[in-house]
Amino acid sequence: MRRASFQGRVNRILAVLFVAAIALMSVMTLLTKWDEIYDAVRRMDYLRAYLPEHWNGMDLFNARLRSLESKLGGALWKSEELGYVNSAFQYALGKKMINTGGSQMVKLNTGHLYDLQGPVSAVPKVSEIADLKDLLDPNLPFLFVYEHPVVYDEGMFPEGYEKLDYGTEFADEAVSLMRARGIDTIDSREVLNASGYSYDELLLKTDQHWTTLAAIVMAREIAREAAEKTGLPIDPNRIDPEGFETKVYEKLFLGKYGQRVGTGLIDPDDIVVYWPAYETEMRRETFYLGQMLNGEGSFREAIVRWDKLERGRSGYNINAYMDYGLTENYEHIENRTAPRARILLLKDSYSAPIGAFLSLTASDVYAVDMRRSNRTFPELVEEFEPDIVVVAYSQQMLRDENYQFVG
Repeated sequence: MRRASFQGRVNRILAVLFVAAIALMSVMTLLTKWDEIYDAVRRMDYLRAYLPEHWNGMDLFNARLRSLESKLGGALWKSEELGYVNSAFQYALGKKMINTGGSQMVKLNTGHLYDLQGPVSAVPKVSEIADLKDLLDPNLPFLFVYEHPVVYDEGMFPEGYEKLDYGTEFADEAVSLMRARGIDTIDSREVLNASGYSYDELLLKTDQHWTTLAAIVMAREIAREAAEKTGLPIDPNRIDPEGFETKVYEKLFLGKYGQRVGTGLIDPDDIVVYWPAYETEMRRETFYLGQMLNGEGSFREAIVRWDKLERGRSGYNINAYMDYGLTENYEHIENRTAPRARILLLKDSYSAPIGAFLSLTASDVYAVDMRRSNRTFPELVEEFEPDIVVVAYSQQMLRDENYQFVG
């Protein structure tokens, strides 16, 4: 009886401590993350992902609940520190694949971190891209660019782990279906693997995105295709990496994956900023989160967001990948030293820097993130009168069931 009574007291004490811990976490979360939580239920750019095409008041209410639930999952007080402890514990057990909040993350043989991808059909999204093309005049050139994340060779996986990932299968299906539908397609796996640069130079270790060098290589290939398709004097040699000046920010950027494990287990990525050594005269007009932002001068002055490259108190930051833009609603870059050519780029976060470097070859580049645009695709084409339409989307975009490409 004494033993049972003692165990009962221990259980009650543990229950009280558990409830107290939950209460403390809840109160501190509200005190420290109130602005983020409030924005999650207020801002339409957060809610839009949860709304159907034609929504009503009840849909908006449900969207607020879903957005709140999503935000609370990552906004808990000390959630980062607890995540670091969890990851370190899993690595200490000798695991190569760790669970990080619903994702299975692998450390590749090259040192890059990567979320394993589950099986998903590419057919619906390919059909949506094909629908975009069908909205155009058949004489208007159309190019699709597939942007692949992190894994560019199955040998990058620890032995046996490649069987758990369906990213390559999805990419193969998407690219083959695009080409079968008559859509001219550039596959980043083909371009980057043939570039002669190493994976360390092309891929960030702590994030799913590419380095700026990879964006330059891709922009140059797109310029080649654009010149061939339009017959305009678009010169890909203006996007030659050897013709750029650079500035290196060592161990500056801790990306999405690195933020899960912390700098005790992985170093932040170096960020290299590129700008052309030749003379340029640019004007940038950017609309983002309700603000119109402008830049003017050389490429270095007008295009690079130098404020994103400042180090925080920790010595690194989580914003440096935004140095050439990210998910702006709309951006128009006018190049007064380039031949007359208009490129309409439907972009995501991978292709934001691609648009920046494409602007070196054309008088006008219009880059639009359709997730944030209040104009339909036909309206954009009518307004900008492009010489070529380029759609550049990553695998993440093509897997996103909540996002409709056709507006």
